[in-house]
Amino acid sequence: MTLKEKIDQYKQQSAGKASPEMVAIMQRSTADLQATVPNRNFPKVGSKLPEFTLLDSQGKESSSTAMLESGPLVVTFFRGMW
Repeated sequence: MTLKEKIDQYKQQSAGKASPEMVAIMQRSTADLQATVPNRNFPKVGSKLPEFTLLDSQGKESSSTAMLESGPLVVTFFRGMW
């Protein structure tokens, strides 16, 4: 099952559990978020990214090149505190 199929299945299972007001808030929030990221040229899953260096959780620099020496690399972005 693809991720999209899993998400669609979750949406169907959770339908009707939230109040109409909550559904409206979630839909408005989703639309607002989508509007802040208009049609940018994001990399596709599996595409090659340029080399980069980021700080880890202890403030130490970690390069993508060094990390790739250990195997495939997954990059995750957190938007901040929720």
